[in-house]
Amino acid sequence: MLPLLLLLWGGSGSFSLVRAQIGPATVFNTANSALPDNTVAALCYDARHACLWVGTDYGLARVDLTDPAAPVWTIYQAATSALPDDGIRALALADSATGALWVGTFRGGLARFDVSAGSWTVWNTATSPLPADQVRALAPDPDGGVWVGTATGLAHRTAAGSWSVWTPFNSALISGNIAALVRNPLDSTVWAGTVNGGLVRVQRGAIRVFTIRANNLPDNTILSLALDSLRRPVFGTAAAGLGRYLTDSTWAAYGPMTSANPAATINAVRQDSAGRWWLGTEQGGVVGWERGRWRAFPYRSAAALPDSSVRALAIGTRGDLWLGLRSGGLARWRPGPLGIRGEITAAEMGVWPNPVRAGQPVQISGLRAPQAEAALFDVCGICRYRATLRLIAGRGEVRLPSLPGGLYLLRLTMGNGGVVVRRLVVLGEM
Repeated sequence: MLPLLLLLWGGSGSFSLVRAQIGPATVFNTANSALPDNTVAALCYDARHACLWVGTDYGLARVDLTDPAAPVWTIYQAATSALPDDGIRALALADSATGALWVGTFRGGLARFDVSAGSWTVWNTATSPLPADQVRALAPDPDGGVWVGTATGLAHRTAAGSWSVWTPFNSALISGNIAALVRNPLDSTVWAGTVNGGLVRVQRGAIRVFTIRANNLPDNTILSLALDSLRRPVFGTAAAGLGRYLTDSTWAAYGPMTSANPAATINAVRQDSAGRWWLGTEQGGVVGWERGRWRAFPYRSAAALPDSSVRALAIGTRGDLWLGLRSGGLARWRPGPLGIRGEITAAEMGVWPNPVRAGQPVQISGLRAPQAEAALFDVCGICRYRATLRLIAGRGEVRLPSLPGGLYLLRLTMGNGGVVVRRLVVLGEM
């Protein structure tokens, strides 16, 4: 019997479009702040010391937020400190009491920064069993150890200084390129996301690999990881949107083909204290998910983001969301509740005829917007049609091209970032 893949649809076949009044983000870049570079790949918020650590392509920044209205910047670069490399790819608190920080670099290996002492300790391939000097992910142990995801393997360094290393050559790993890590604090289970090697679980020293072929995993490339309230992994993929572990053979999938989540590539995923999930996407800005409802905040939307690619996320106090952007710097945004006002229900949104003959027009009604971007996807996720749909009194028409008969998904994206997805059955031409 094949494992089950859950595709989570609304009972009526429609998805929620959410509207809310949300203010713009505050953006820090090299022109208006001490940020050393506008490419931000890693973020780590230290609530105890009210500061944010920012990893860029040209050094590390510490932003003191004791007075949120007047942040104080401290910059660490290889030329002026013992930081081994200016390209920062991963950050994690090593010790919340002292504020010590683990730093993963692009070419310089692993570093631990003791903030109070101002001292650095560095491990690289020349001085330790670290598999590679490119460190992409970190998951600290509470006793001072750390899990390290590198470009060629997974490593664990204990607080006492002993190492364990897993690569495709000495373990069940299919890919040694580790892009994401998360640790279950209750039982020390570690989950690792790989590039083209599936999702990995390390439990009491044993490795289990989950893949598309063997376990119906939504995607074999996992770029980001977090744990839900039941301590199950929630993961961002390269091409299938958001995934969620249910059992060893059952997965929930929230991608453009299976939900109102418009983003296929998820670089970062975090849950805030209100239970809302926030996704940093490659091309669609930020996506919020709250109680089954989705809201997208793309480039120049209500969030006023200067970049469509969000590489890192951190949740601050007071509901602040920190965003690391590919080329737009660092953004601080307080989104507020996503809300449910203005939700379009199945009764309000009409799509007819459905089924429809190939090549015939489809009528749309019930959308409270002057226009929408319409996209039609086949069951393989290939976009077969895309156009701007102009609406008069909430009505418009989608003129389908000649298509093979079958099941399709019609996705309508509003100018405010809201998304509605409906199933559409196309009958073959007579």
